Amino acid sequence: MSKTDKLKERKAALLEKLKALEQEEAQVQSFAKLARKKQDDRVKLLLGIVTMNYLVTNPAAKAMIGRQADMLSPSDRKFLASAPLWHELGMPIPRQEPQEGVKQATATQPATTPEKIAPAGSTQATERIAQANTMLRVSFAEKEEAKAVGAKYDADARQWYAPAGGEMARFAKWL
Repeated sequence: MSKTDKLKERKAALLEKLKALEQEEAQVQSFAKLARKKQDDRVKLLLGIVTMNYLVTNPAAKAMIGRQADMLSPSDRKFLASAPLWHELGMPIPRQEPQEGVKQATATQPATTPEKIAPAGSTQATERIAQANTMLRVSFAEKEEAKAVGAKYDADARQWYAPAGGEMARFAKWL
């Protein structure tokens, strides 16, 4: 066997070994991806459990998540409204009709829990003093009017609210 043939044979063996190493590396990467996915899924599950426990004790968190639910697609809002767990947690029912003048899935107005805010125009809604910041449903077209009567805007939450200690009669239009 000539020296050239020996080199070709060695080259072929090295290429086979390289191919086996590449396959082993791909398998290790696949296992690493699977392990990461399992870890991410566990984090999501635990985060869900922690969030549900928090919701049970925090009405403001329920209202915030209810506002976020109002920004979902109509089919997702309908799904939440029919989900038993959503009701067991005491979550506000997402709006079923799109709000006029507001793009879906961007900046809709908040949902409110019926226990916290009485319907607009009711004596209870207009004669009380806000004990805490109360979320308002202010459309973009009405923002100057709401600001003029004392409503505040939370840029982080992208939400209008009546500040605590204020007379709610001024805000009855947006409750």
